[in-house]
Amino acid sequence: MTNIVDRLTRAARRILNRKIYAITRKEWESLVRSDGSPTKLTQPLTPFVGITVGAIVETCAMSTTPFTSPGGFHIVRRDEVDAPDIFNTDSYNEIDLASRPHWEQIIATAGLTDSQIKSILRSHVFLIPKRRRDHHSPQTIFMKRLRRMHAPPVAGSDASFPVWRARRSASRRLLRRGGSGRALPPSMCPKAAA
Repeated sequence: MTNIVDRLTRAARRILNRKIYAITRKEWESLVRSDGSPTKLTQPLTPFVGITVGAIVETCAMSTTPFTSPGGFHIVRRDEVDAPDIFNTDSYNEIDLASRPHWEQIIATAGLTDSQIKSILRSHVFLIPKRRRDHHSPQTIFMKRLRRMHAPPVAGSDASFPVWRARRSASRRLLRRGGSGRALPPSMCPKAAA
């Protein structure tokens, strides 16, 4: 089966001129939460395990439908060589190869039978790299968002109005006024009503 999957991914790479990664649906579904919400992983997905050899992996997470569409996988690496922008965030979106406009060309290039193709599509999930503006950054916004989403309420704040929401609102106001849009430090955030 691996040879057949390799033939399909190589054909897709050639036609789409983009890297395509295949992961077994079993692995994909066993790691993500049942509702598809963001799930922090202890290690990268199988096609990306090699990344851990040459870099320090800070965190990795994934999410999928019905929580978000398209689903995806994100990995944050620390690379001191890129100082001051030491965090590298790589994102990969889940794609439906069969719905791509060039699907017929991919099939013809791969030279697979219909039964082989149906079997691969049922048993695998395909990921394509997403181009990010914040690939290199001095701090990882992705990690800050995860921490804020799961942080306990701050003493003296109303639990129905979490601090992370106040920070996000303040960042959006700053962005509308021409600011950078990055999250504000806690000292500059509006205080939640007691």
